Amino acid sequence: MKLRSFAKVNIGLEIKGIMPNGYHRIKTIFQSIDLFDTLYFEEIESGIVLKGNREDILWNEENLIFKAAKRFMEEFKISKGIRIFVEKRIPPGSGLGGGSSNAGCTLIALKEIFCKELNSKMLLPIASEIGADVPYFLFGGTCIGEGKGDVIREIEDFEPLYFFIVFPKIQISTKYAYREWDRAQLTFPRKKSNINRLVRDRNFRSLKNDLEEVVLMENRELKEIKKRLLNKDFDLVMMSGSGSCIYGLTKDPMIAENARKDFLNYHVEIVRSISREEYWKRLFIK
Repeated sequence: MKLRSFAKVNIGLEIKGIMPNGYHRIKTIFQSIDLFDTLYFEEIESGIVLKGNREDILWNEENLIFKAAKRFMEEFKISKGIRIFVEKRIPPGSGLGGGSSNAGCTLIALKEIFCKELNSKMLLPIASEIGADVPYFLFGGTCIGEGKGDVIREIEDFEPLYFFIVFPKIQISTKYAYREWDRAQLTFPRKKSNINRLVRDRNFRSLKNDLEEVVLMENRELKEIKKRLLNKDFDLVMMSGSGSCIYGLTKDPMIAENARKDFLNYHVEIVRSISREEYWKRLFIK
């Protein structure tokens, strides 16, 4: 069995407070994009065998894919095993949810292999346990994420959007970004949500990523990338999630293509948004 494990971008990220469990309470829009890893699954007699095509990623018990497979096997008392191979294309530590997407797709694949009668939404408790972003990948398309990011609400898909994504040569961990936000002792911003306003009027320019201020403060390269993107005609320039990638959003693919020449020294991807219908139609590779 083969699956496409699609990346996501965060279109806006608002930090609303601290939850009793210590997680930050957030509000964000998750959007699937046409950038994906490929995961291969094969049933075996016992155990979990995980390998991938990148040597800089640990393919062991700490990997979210392994954790997802282990929890699935325990929860549904599966006696068989699984072999998983990952072709990575989504850069790790970029804020595009590659690891979380891989974990979510693993749950979906194991459901199809071992427990086809299960509804995907029955996997949500396991997904939330593995990681804050993982539940989103059981939905796809355009969604609002709240709580620690694991409370997902489907909304109408945006019209096709194009993302000019710049990948610097650094990785930023989610823990680092939120720790720096805590250290800066920033107040919880705005009572009214600009994300709610975006859902109503589709005005992307009002959005902010509350983690940007502290991450860019410590990373001059990211600040410079954003400054250069702001000189283009994008509707929104923003860091995705906790970084490190910075993107420009536009409804006109030519604006994205024209920006490429100014970022020749960087890994750049120009990708489009994908709807929930397309997400599920293309998830399984026949």
